[in-house]
Amino acid sequence: MNFDEIKQQKGYVGYILSNESRRNLLNIFPPKFSKVIAHHVTTEFGVTADSIPEPVKTARVVGYAPGESIQALVIEIDGTTKRTDGGTYHITWSLDPASGSKPKDSNDLLAHGYEEVTQYAIKLTPKFFPF
Repeated sequence: MNFDEIKQQKGYVGYILSNESRRNLLNIFPPKFSKVIAHHVTTEFGVTADSIPEPVKTARVVGYAPGESIQALVIEIDGTTKRTDGGTYHITWSLDPASGSKPKDSNDLLAHGYEEVTQYAIKLTPKFFPF
């Protein structure tokens, strides 16, 4: 694959959670389900690598949503939890694969609200995730 093909490859963009932040949060919010995701915050889906977001100034966990088959943490990025598409910045934390839940189902869970929690600063790095 040449450079131009790589630039046009589709995927999604967002922020990857640092290993240190992930370890700390796994201790604070133990996974409720067997499939632990705890990896990233998606900002846009179905885009190319040239859509990588700007680095964040501040990022913190501000909420928690414990669903019946999926668990998510709400993330505030540079003072807001609202994505440009109207959704909520979040990290899918864990899910029950036997339920058929997928990481994208966190969006539906968060549409019903979440619990505010003690805020925890985290480190996020912009990244492109190819399909």
